[in-house]
Amino acid sequence: MSLSTPALVFWTLLAITVFAIVSRLVRVPYPIVMLIGGGLIALIPGMHPVTLAPDLVFLVLLPLLLFGGGWSTDFRRFKEYLVPILWLALGLVIITTLAIAYVAHTWLGLPLASAFVLGAILSPSDAIATEAIAEEIAFPVGSESILSGESLVNDAVALVIYAFAIQAVSRGTFSLSTAAIDFVYVSVAGIAIGILVAWAMYGVARLMQRAKLNDELMGVLISLVTPFMTYLPAQSAQASGVLAAVSGGIFLSSRSDSIFSAEQRIAATGVWTTITFALNGFAFILVGLQLRAVFAELASYRISTLIAYALGIAGVIVAVRFVSVFGVGALRWRLRKARGVDVGERPPWGQFLIGSWAGMRGIVTLAGALAIPALTATGQAFPGRALILYLAFTTIVITLIGQGLTLPYIVRRFGRGDDDDVERDLAFAQLKLAEAGRERVRELEAGFTTTAQWEAASRLIGRLDQQANRAKATLDHTPLDEEQPDLRSIDHALNGTVCEAQRVALDGLRRSGEIGDRAFRQTQYEIDLAESLLKQSAHGT
Repeated sequence: MSLSTPALVFWTLLAITVFAIVSRLVRVPYPIVMLIGGGLIALIPGMHPVTLAPDLVFLVLLPLLLFGGGWSTDFRRFKEYLVPILWLALGLVIITTLAIAYVAHTWLGLPLASAFVLGAILSPSDAIATEAIAEEIAFPVGSESILSGESLVNDAVALVIYAFAIQAVSRGTFSLSTAAIDFVYVSVAGIAIGILVAWAMYGVARLMQRAKLNDELMGVLISLVTPFMTYLPAQSAQASGVLAAVSGGIFLSSRSDSIFSAEQRIAATGVWTTITFALNGFAFILVGLQLRAVFAELASYRISTLIAYALGIAGVIVAVRFVSVFGVGALRWRLRKARGVDVGERPPWGQFLIGSWAGMRGIVTLAGALAIPALTATGQAFPGRALILYLAFTTIVITLIGQGLTLPYIVRRFGRGDDDDVERDLAFAQLKLAEAGRERVRELEAGFTTTAQWEAASRLIGRLDQQANRAKATLDHTPLDEEQPDLRSIDHALNGTVCEAQRVALDGLRRSGEIGDRAFRQTQYEIDLAESLLKQSAHGT
């Protein structure tokens, strides 16, 4: 059975929906369910192998997903953990590439240059896989910040090594000094282009805002076009589109409050949540769909040999990461303690274990494998291409399923929760916002001329006082007075009931023909928005 592109898109979207439901039912992170589901679909009798073009990954999926990762990055924590992030993104990638290349050359018999291609493909952990798994479990904040920062940066390092390894295979030449110079250019130029384009888009958004042209639709469009505006120019300049998209996302995220209104942020959040989930699902399902085509090219190998190769290479990746994370982590802890930094009595072994076990591979490894040319510059077949493809796909499967399924247990068992930092930050923010709100109301009281204004101000002050009391209780680790009425809970219950009654009344107006669909949808949106704000308020966000 062969599928056309429209049919493939339709069936993939349907599969995403079905597998998302399954992941909720079985309580397994959705990337794992979708990867397994894609592999099962590929085994359907008569199903023709699905070919995934590398450009689809590099030019469509990566810009959006990496920009979104940069947008959601906690830049304060990124700077706090900059040293371990740079080590994992730079040092670990190089060490992993060398280790895999050596093993693949001596054990698998791959030519050295081809072995370096394999090492470069398998060396970076995946930002998309890491974040998708992290969404399903309560990651310690420090671990999540380090892993997210690592996987956003390490792609650029790996892709530079990959490009030079491909060149070495195709042309038979390699220059370490040239590679080092090019790496500096690719990194610096990529970051610079990303920030420059994001700054230009920021200026455009500000101009549109002053001209009152920047409504919800335009805000969403700007957020969707910017990833490509950062990625594509960087790629054209032979720089890192990955770093351009990430840096552009971080830059605009830090200035989003000055160019996007509340309505725009609400609309963009809904759109981006849907797009990110769909693209992630699309990527992981397509990884599974590739497995049949990969195995078809390896008929000359024994199954036992292929299994041994896959487990051996995955074992090298895991072992190198364990040694690097634990060794450098413990060394960094000792150096910081020697400088008098308060780092506790013992190294955070639990955090090191989580960091070691969370090295899943994903979409970048897939893209690199698919982009390997079939022929070299001399017209000969690319040596070891089929085996490299096989090892890339099996490594994704082994790490995503093996590590992804067991990671929740490791986090719950060994993770030293630092979620208190988030709770403290939230409480501190709520306290300062309550104080700012009360101060503003007090300033306005001098101009009150009606009883209604004083009554409204009194109710608002009461809610702000309770917000401040809850925040202080969290910061001081003291219980709230249970006898005090919770105005926020009362407001939420009453307003929720009102929203429900309004929905019933609105539906009756449409059914009776007293209002048209356009008025119905606009009013329904206003009720939805009010209800959404109520739910956010109920959860303290």
